[in-house]
Amino acid sequence: MLCPACACELAEDAKFCGCGAAVGITRNPLAEATGSETTPVVAESTASPAATIPCSVAAPPYAIFVMQVMGLALCLSVVTLNTADNLAHGYWRIWIIAVVACAAAVLLMLRLPGAWRKIEAGAGGAEVNSQRVLKISFIFVILFVATAAIVGAEIGKSGSETGQLISDFEEMRQLGSRISKARNAAEHTVPANIEMYKVIEGDVEAFDAVMHRLHAELPVYDDKFPGQHDTTAKSMDSVEVGLKRASLLKQQIVVARDIEGLGPDPRWQAWKDRMQPLLDAEAQLDKD
Repeated sequence: MLCPACACELAEDAKFCGCGAAVGITRNPLAEATGSETTPVVAESTASPAATIPCSVAAPPYAIFVMQVMGLALCLSVVTLNTADNLAHGYWRIWIIAVVACAAAVLLMLRLPGAWRKIEAGAGGAEVNSQRVLKISFIFVILFVATAAIVGAEIGKSGSETGQLISDFEEMRQLGSRISKARNAAEHTVPANIEMYKVIEGDVEAFDAVMHRLHAELPVYDDKFPGQHDTTAKSMDSVEVGLKRASLLKQQIVVARDIEGLGPDPRWQAWKDRMQPLLDAEAQLDKD
């Protein structure tokens, strides 16, 4: 028997449908009292079309399989993004959401074979090209994971570059501080300054190297973050000055090494002729 309101199939002895419509055959109360019957009348539904509730229909197996594949693709993408970011960044930092996504991915992979067997068995009565569903699902997962890997690698690379830039600035600060302290602590005599240049030689070489790294890193940072251009431009100007200072310090170290073995008078003369011009050039850097 069919419901006259929503056309759902009902049992023969049903009196009401799930949509609320009355479907039983009512008898005339007067006829029941007298023992005679009148023509059966089918009760009309009082439910409006807008209030009609369709019969519940189970989701077809291919739909369940596709939803599980989409969930698996999302979970694998989160894990891949985290992994690619860590590889590009050079350290391992596990996100909590990546751990949850990994567990969810395992659960989905365990449930997928059951959903696939239902598709192959033709459950639900829907005609579905199972091989086509499998192929599209596979491509979908690969595209999601590949996109996550590319995005994660770019994020990690950008973070790595920024981290290296910050590290180099910190190294520059520490080296500059040690060099300045050593120079300020030296007595104002030629022998004391010659010894001072021996002490700072290693730091000067490291200072020159970090200045060259910053000189290469800052333009890249400026291109990626144009909103910070004013600050970056000031940093680039400071690095240019630092490169010139490092070059003058290296020349001063060479001069100090050359005049160390001279006698007091020739050493003093060589200091005035060769070292003083370098010191004056360095002092000019602070005035410009």
